[in-house]
Amino acid sequence: MDRPDTREAEEVARAEFGLAAPRARPLRGGRVNVTFQVESGGENYILQRLSRFFKDDEALGLNWHRLAQALAERAAPPLVPPVFPDLKGRWLALRPGPGGAWRLTGFCPGRPASKNPAGARAAARALGGLHQALNRPLPIELRPLPEGEFTNRRLAPLEELDNWPGLYRGHPHWPAIHPLWEKMAAAARDLPFHPRFLDIFRLREVIVHGDPKADNFLVDETGAVQAVLDWDTAGLGQVLAEVGEMLRSFGGAAETGAELASAAAVIEGYTETGLPLTGEDVAMLPAVWRATALNLSRRYLADALAEVYFLWDESSYPSLYEQNRRRGAALLDLAGRLLEKEMELIEVFQAAARGKP
Repeated sequence: MDRPDTREAEEVARAEFGLAAPRARPLRGGRVNVTFQVESGGENYILQRLSRFFKDDEALGLNWHRLAQALAERAAPPLVPPVFPDLKGRWLALRPGPGGAWRLTGFCPGRPASKNPAGARAAARALGGLHQALNRPLPIELRPLPEGEFTNRRLAPLEELDNWPGLYRGHPHWPAIHPLWEKMAAAARDLPFHPRFLDIFRLREVIVHGDPKADNFLVDETGAVQAVLDWDTAGLGQVLAEVGEMLRSFGGAAETGAELASAAAVIEGYTETGLPLTGEDVAMLPAVWRATALNLSRRYLADALAEVYFLWDESSYPSLYEQNRRRGAALLDLAGRLLEKEMELIEVFQAAARGKP
């Protein structure tokens, strides 16, 4: 996907949002949306060109409005942080042709939540409070998004993986991806394919954030969550899949004491404030975490071949292909370690849910 430059961002800020003499600078690191910080008249804003997936879809703007409205009616600050840095500065513009969808919000200083146990617990408590506000007494109504693949709300069928050799044989990168595909297919067959587990990825019961990774929790210098960002994929989902995605982000490599402590802190924080989790729910979370890692691994490896979704982080990888291959391989390794540690993780998570160290 093409990446707009600062001149295009400044033109959008001026023509679509009415900012006077805007000055834009790119903010690196995002792999889906392209982000700029824009200064105009002494005020700062965040301007994003959204993924082509959202092109010409006004459900985003309507959903953002409903989310903000619901929190204004139901929220209990400071436990429930805002869903945007500045609710008064929320706009959406749809540019004709290849221009795509652009979003302008206010700017709030801060940094992403730390992946240490304190950061994980604070973020999980914030997510739990938001889940309560958006689903109690009943889930709020949001518009459906365009049909697409949400890796933490859909478990890829084994038949889909079986089709890869026929789809990609002859692709110049297939020889390097093929052994990873074999490993991924074998790992997928180790998932617990029973109805209760499968329901986690096919039931649509509660409003979820959709992408509760550490980067989307903006914190101040004390570590307190100030805002929860990137609600583009908010909609009906299943709470265990949402918590599993949070574990994937905060749990890291899951092979050291600190990273396991961060994963436990996610469970501890969420059970303090979020929607109720049963003992059976908590026992399934290690497998849900593993499935979420495998789903995202599959997405990265597919994009290593097709290059249609993720943006290239040029500061960290020599090519888009290499970025996607490395990240897919790392997630495969994580899934393997999670399977080895599953019984230990169940015990750790059950203790965290009871509030015990």
